[in-house]
Amino acid sequence: MKQRMKQRMFAGGALVGGGILLLGLMTNLSVAGDPTDPLINEFVVDHVSVDTHEYIEISGDPDTNYSFFTLLEIEGDASSGTQRGRVDTAITVGTTNNDGYWTTGFQNNVFENQTISLLLVKNFVGVVGSDLDIDDDGILDVTPWTALVDAVGVNDGDAGDHNYANVTLTAGFDGQPAQPGGASRLPDSVDTDTVPDWTRNDFDGAGLPGFVGTPAENEASNTPHTVNQLALVPSLAASLTAVPLTLPEPGGLVTFALHIQNTGPFTLTLSAMVDDAWGSLHGQGSCLLPQTVGINDQYACAYNGAVSGQMGEVITHTAVVTGTTTNSLIAVNSATASVTITTPVDPPDDMIYLPVVLSPDLYGEPNNSCNDAHPLVLNQPGSFLAEDTNDWYAFTLPVASHVQVVLANFVPAVGQITVWSGNCADAQLIGHDGSRNTDRVLDLGMQPAGPYYIWLINDGPTNMTDFYTLTVR
Repeated sequence: MKQRMKQRMFAGGALVGGGILLLGLMTNLSVAGDPTDPLINEFVVDHVSVDTHEYIEISGDPDTNYSFFTLLEIEGDASSGTQRGRVDTAITVGTTNNDGYWTTGFQNNVFENQTISLLLVKNFVGVVGSDLDIDDDGILDVTPWTALVDAVGVNDGDAGDHNYANVTLTAGFDGQPAQPGGASRLPDSVDTDTVPDWTRNDFDGAGLPGFVGTPAENEASNTPHTVNQLALVPSLAASLTAVPLTLPEPGGLVTFALHIQNTGPFTLTLSAMVDDAWGSLHGQGSCLLPQTVGINDQYACAYNGAVSGQMGEVITHTAVVTGTTTNSLIAVNSATASVTITTPVDPPDDMIYLPVVLSPDLYGEPNNSCNDAHPLVLNQPGSFLAEDTNDWYAFTLPVASHVQVVLANFVPAVGQITVWSGNCADAQLIGHDGSRNTDRVLDLGMQPAGPYYIWLINDGPTNMTDFYTLTVR
């Protein structure tokens, strides 16, 4: 679908700087059934090495014969002397493809590499070699066409050069020091008669057959016959996991681990992480913004909260992540994780009812078995009591990481830290610390992504007053 911000119908006249000098009253008025006036949508007149892949692309209506339009290359370089304004090249436009594009085909060193103007005119009756600016003052004196429908120029900055287009791309128009060898309208086929309509194409040929290219941020790919696009775009991947995956009715505490990977060609600054149920994740659990994530690098954090529902209900959380490049290009992706509410657990006849724990950080019973393990948030200390012999905790690594388990202020002192990988049914012991210290650091080295469990065994006296802290980092 082509988009025209502005239909430009020039009278038979000449362009003067940024304006139009009308030389007659003839207009290019369309009637019902006439095709849309085409646009110069993309051009390459200079690229790396020998210019074997020059081309000009026209965009218009699909499958439309535009043979009454002509592409002209007009000399503008001061070094040509009195030849400024000369028609160097004239190419008749053909029929557009199903998507509305037509190109000249790849030309071999046809177009000049200095200051030129590309004009798209209707009903051209001139000839190649004729001088349209007889007095070389930058104003066309002769206009052998009925309408000038589009124009774009390139200027290399030499003194005395002339351009005959109302939009000219100069050296440095986009911050790069050289004049462009090619450029594309971005967004595709949008025309506002201003320089920002145009984006420089990769000079080293990204997108052209046989060229590898070295595209930079905010450069366009070379895309003859197809929609214009940036050569490189930022991207990121996101995944979200939940621990546990099931909860007995009415629910309980769930830890969500969010993993983000920069899969694009630019460094990203993570500017937003939003859970659709709980809002912005900044400051929740270990999630903090902003975060700088280099090319192929990763960022992971975890957050938790209460999830509740009725038996059989599946509760789904969606995290939406936004990253921004230094030039304000944006990458967005999302990930989901679900928790299923299962059959409520009937308490045993001899169950002792404990006081309600108001803070999840001051978590007491029950977590005496692997299946009842209390979830930990990575890099966030949790506070607990050594009120009995066995306490189980669970955490999930979203990516392979170096892991340390830190125990602080464990007043009973006597006991074991054991760490297990896998699931409760087939967990494998991967580390332990049986030292008699109130403060311990169990270094597990590099561990793969996946679920893990900590079984903290108290072999000393129980303690209901002094909280210990447990951190996985």
